[in-house]
Amino acid sequence: MERTRRAKLSILFWVIVLAMLFLLYHQQTKPAVTGEPFNAACRDPLAGVAGNLDDARFSLTPNKADIPAGATVILRLPGVDFADELVSQLKPKVTAVLDGQPARVDDGDSFAGCPSPSRTLYDAPIRIERTWATGRRLDISVIGYRLPNRAVKNLPVQFFLASGSPPTRKLVAEFHGVVSADRTVAALVDVPTIVREGSSIPLRVSTVDQFGNPSRPPGKPLFIELDGQKLASPEIALDGEGRGAVEIPPPAAGVHRFSLFFGDKELGRSGPCLVSKESPSTNYYWGDLHSHTYFSDGFTTANPADAFAYANDTAHLDFAAVTDHAEAVWGCAMSPARWSFIEEAGRRANVPGKFITLLGYEWTGAFVFGGHWPVFDGHAHVLFPDGGKPCRADTDECNSFDKLLAKMAPYHPLVIRHHVCVKWAPATFPAQPSAEMPVLEIASSHGSCECPTCPGLIPDRVNSAENYIQTALLTGVHYGLVGGSDNHHAMPGARSFAGMKKFTMNAGGLTCILAGRLSREEVFQALRERRCYATTSARIFLDFHLADAAMGQVLPRPARVEGTFIVHGVDRLAEVVIWRGDIDRKTFSIIHSVSVDGLDAAGAWRDPSPPKRGLYYLRARQTDGEMAWSSPIWIE
Repeated sequence: MERTRRAKLSILFWVIVLAMLFLLYHQQTKPAVTGEPFNAACRDPLAGVAGNLDDARFSLTPNKADIPAGATVILRLPGVDFADELVSQLKPKVTAVLDGQPARVDDGDSFAGCPSPSRTLYDAPIRIERTWATGRRLDISVIGYRLPNRAVKNLPVQFFLASGSPPTRKLVAEFHGVVSADRTVAALVDVPTIVREGSSIPLRVSTVDQFGNPSRPPGKPLFIELDGQKLASPEIALDGEGRGAVEIPPPAAGVHRFSLFFGDKELGRSGPCLVSKESPSTNYYWGDLHSHTYFSDGFTTANPADAFAYANDTAHLDFAAVTDHAEAVWGCAMSPARWSFIEEAGRRANVPGKFITLLGYEWTGAFVFGGHWPVFDGHAHVLFPDGGKPCRADTDECNSFDKLLAKMAPYHPLVIRHHVCVKWAPATFPAQPSAEMPVLEIASSHGSCECPTCPGLIPDRVNSAENYIQTALLTGVHYGLVGGSDNHHAMPGARSFAGMKKFTMNAGGLTCILAGRLSREEVFQALRERRCYATTSARIFLDFHLADAAMGQVLPRPARVEGTFIVHGVDRLAEVVIWRGDIDRKTFSIIHSVSVDGLDAAGAWRDPSPPKRGLYYLRARQTDGEMAWSSPIWIE
């Protein structure tokens, strides 16, 4: 009897296992069906390695009623990632066969649907030119589809049926594929910028593919070098997505850098870590104030929650903002539901002391593809300290930059002008100071807008000097300088690395703030007081003083200006320059310049004949092209 009982239990166990496997397979392949009943199947999923071409096959069969001639089946593909001028060359080819006969497939529409139509949706209409009888199968093939560069697990493929007069569109099937990261080409390695002597150093690692996606670790042996010397311990273990953390035993006081090696290949190097004999009164925190997801024109199917996760887990940021466009830059504006999603994603990801989320959006006062755009007044992103509501440039309330500032004032936000020198969105600057506008973005993945003859400029820029950061500084308004990636793949904090495939708006632009602790209040306060500086993406250390005044401060005009600087690079430094701005004469000049051949630079500088009203700021440049800019110090 016991044997019979065990046999029954064994049979029941395998029945349950088979049922679970069937349900798992069924959930992966069964479509979400609404409206007209169809049998739908995915015969070859749209899935594969990020950035690669893929083919897929699907089938639809009506099982309740015939579909009349004149109906249209619309295949919607997400994540079509291409430059606008290459649409015709990179569009996937869609073919269809109905009951053994070719069906007509019209040229797809890359500007259909919401959100981000030209970037993340592609509709291909399949014409039903004769009655589609019950039980007859429509086979659809997708050939040469380019998977998104951003690897997200949920890649939906949808089918709609449009029929009737007037035509109505109903979702009849939906499948989900998986996009995976490519092989590991590099590692993002990060440590705190300042620690006290005697404290262990937390080191974080994320291995990434050529697009910056978290990727599987390359294997072993993995080891860490400290200042070029291999550490015998501790060993670092990475999880399945190439992420790991380890505590490094306390090194001696000084400047240290860490590298992760796989065999004899350096996968990644940290920014400088300053080990101080005294407890630091100020910490250096790194963040990205400007990034996008598929909620606006992001080249991805990843949403704001995915973006915050990337910023924290992969880019190792201390703070990050998602700033999706409020306006209908590709056909549809940000909805209240999507704004609520951003707020909730930010609330969930915000962990004071560990990772801070900043809630915001982008005001799009000009648009390169909008021939009749209602405004031509530059771009800005708005960050709320305690919540707020977006206001769009295509409404009467905010159809000028001045109106935007007035409308946002009750929320006490930060309103940050960015890529101010691009031809298709040049920005002007208020002549009077505004509490909402303490900083300007000097660098992003587009490039820099420092001055017309400065290095690293945005290629598509205006020719005159009226729309550059130095122009804004010469108005006499006290602006600090920040960086933001303007990344459009839901990857805040994306940076350049060896083996990276560079393309438009993917990496470049960070902000470092100087603050006592990590909280949303401290981040906003540091930015309002201009205790910050900008980099192109490398975590370059800057210390810049004029007498006792630090970055962002204002002091009475002395008879003679004397200051100091310290720069610690991630890579070898090429030069350090100090700019002087004369507000009354409306001129900028370099008053101190040092050619550097090494990782570190320090020195003193002086201006024996300072202007009556002026400012000074430092720019450091590495041999690899990475740069950093201090916020100015002002004299009045």
